[in-house]
Amino acid sequence: MGMPVSLVTPIQLGFLFLGFAGSIIVTFMMDKSKLTRVRWISAHLIILFAAIWIMSLPMEMRGIFIGLAP
Repeated sequence: MGMPVSLVTPIQLGFLFLGFAGSIIVTFMMDKSKLTRVRWISAHLIILFAAIWIMSLPMEMRGIFIGLAP
């Protein structure tokens, strides 16, 4: 039921990269200092890689209590 599993991950990665691209665009529009831009872009990259890492973790424990509810 729902979407095929083979489509979920590419869609989620697409949204992550769209958010990253939007963050980079806002960084370039708001700040003119090169050092500050580098710091913000590195912070955005760290957040992007952390989000990709979290998405790659197994999620088997998500529905463990389905059969135990009264």
